[in-house]
Amino acid sequence: MGVVSLIIRLVLNLAVGGGSVMVIYAITSSRVEVGKNVSNVGSTCLLWGTKARQDHFYTGPAANCTFTVVFACISILLAILLTIVFIRSIAAATADNHSSRVIAEVIFLIVLLILALVASIIISGGISVFCGNLSDTKEGNPNCKTITLGHLDDHIPGYEWFPTLNIAQIGSWIVSGCWLLHLIFAILDLRAYRKQKSGSVNITAPSDRA
Repeated sequence: MGVVSLIIRLVLNLAVGGGSVMVIYAITSSRVEVGKNVSNVGSTCLLWGTKARQDHFYTGPAANCTFTVVFACISILLAILLTIVFIRSIAAATADNHSSRVIAEVIFLIVLLILALVASIIISGGISVFCGNLSDTKEGNPNCKTITLGHLDDHIPGYEWFPTLNIAQIGSWIVSGCWLLHLIFAILDLRAYRKQKSGSVNITAPSDRA
């Protein structure tokens, strides 16, 4: 892996960290804000929220929010780990030791990308479902982005949920995009290594026959 690609991937790590922080902040703050007004704070996940039922106000499965936040935390830790590895590679000015584990890195990034896409779909799909349920509660099916939770229940303050959850949506897709780019760089690195290895074999072959 060249120094330029290492630097680019360092920037991607920063973006992963930033996007993950956006997800953690938005999902957590939305649960806390709504949780102030219900008895079961742990169940207050607005993603995929359905019709109101007692103190489970328009909430979906809590596992949706938990998964997205946990994955965002894992992404931050992995971005930090990769940053350390890349900085050491730049300092060593050699990629020989990196090429021996690049296949494992590609497989690992594929799994990570799949999880990132799952988290992004959970957030985007969850916002869409919750949005539709909010619109159905008002005459004329108004734009759900303009509906605050206070319009639905006097016990819930005028919390503007969409801007907050939209931050999580943007952050999650930033993370997914960055892991995709990481995977592309890793695949290119693998191809370059195999090409270099194949070239070295072809060069040494005539001398072996001599």
